[in-house]
Amino acid sequence: MAFHRDQGDLVELDVDGFDAVAALAKAQTLPDLRGFLRAQGHPARRPELAAFVGALEARGVVLRVAHDAPDLPPDSWGEGAAPEIDTGLRAPIVAHWAVTYRCNLRCAYCYAESGPWREVGPGPAVRRRIVERLAAWGVLEVALGGGEPTLLPDFAALLAAIRAAGLVANVTTNGTNHRPEVIRALAEHAGVVHLSADRPEHLDAARGVGVFARLRQTASDLAGTGARLGVNLLLTPDNVRDLRRSLDEAVGLGARGVTLLCPKGDWASAHWPGFPGPRDLEAVAEGVHSFTADRPPVRLYVDTALRGEWAELGLLDDPEPEVVGCGGGQRHVAVTPEGDVYPCSHARCSVYRMGNLLTDGRDHLWSRGTGLAARLCYVQDCHGVRCACRTP
Repeated sequence: MAFHRDQGDLVELDVDGFDAVAALAKAQTLPDLRGFLRAQGHPARRPELAAFVGALEARGVVLRVAHDAPDLPPDSWGEGAAPEIDTGLRAPIVAHWAVTYRCNLRCAYCYAESGPWREVGPGPAVRRRIVERLAAWGVLEVALGGGEPTLLPDFAALLAAIRAAGLVANVTTNGTNHRPEVIRALAEHAGVVHLSADRPEHLDAARGVGVFARLRQTASDLAGTGARLGVNLLLTPDNVRDLRRSLDEAVGLGARGVTLLCPKGDWASAHWPGFPGPRDLEAVAEGVHSFTADRPPVRLYVDTALRGEWAELGLLDDPEPEVVGCGGGQRHVAVTPEGDVYPCSHARCSVYRMGNLLTDGRDHLWSRGTGLAARLCYVQDCHGVRCACRTP
């Protein structure tokens, strides 16, 4: 993926395209670029290469200038980075922001314990300030969740503000709110809209009769706008033995990607102890292999809390072996409606509290003080153990 730092666009590339973008770090002219690529074995035909560079320029990924033009100003994104050996990245890549804990549904297994009885939370002014702080921190992606984020009265304005700040806004929704203004806001400003879905019989049994029909209508409305759809599929004791059917349902909704999630929280620990166990994971692997054998037009992703198990099943090679556990406090953080920051959405206890976006500076949140202490504590607790996320 190539990321536009000003507009927040993500450009998806094939292998040749990615190699071309990587070579731009060394090439100063089109002939130089062609030479680098040909040395790597790429055909690098001049007309196609020129068209590709032109497309990148149109998206803001590269800038073409005259050969005698003065140097560009220093890239502030590369300045002041914390030493990698001590604190890693100078900012998290992704902020998982629970913008509200209010929800129109009442799912028993919800780790956030969201529901209609919860208050909406802080007002629009607080949310705008949080957006400003996330942008100043250097975060690239804001993953909006909750609760149900589309219930916010300022939902459309919030998405627009995130995009205007140069961040990518991805949204997770239960899909029951398909008011025109919500569909329009998602289509115009969201990078990916993740629908929390499953087969109709499972979804309606867990969330209420008619929920799947409403979700399907939302998916249809969004697809009509060209929005990019994904499905978040929670693994449960009811669906792992026939996972292929749930994955096929996601394709029917128009999803371009499906993320398989592991249940978390006190309810799941009490009612589904030990899930998913070895046999459950073997059933999941069988379902994944059956599904991918037909080469469906979707990408499969897995909850980072399960990537160790996924590697053991031979479903993937760990792409970041240097990252401990799920990457909480290393690649991503969780933000509450009030702006409190934690390494993980599912482990909000005082020892892991990194600080507050509205009252603490960026360094205090990340590279020193309570922020660094909380990050190191979380990583130490996660090292060498199976993910034991819980919400006290």
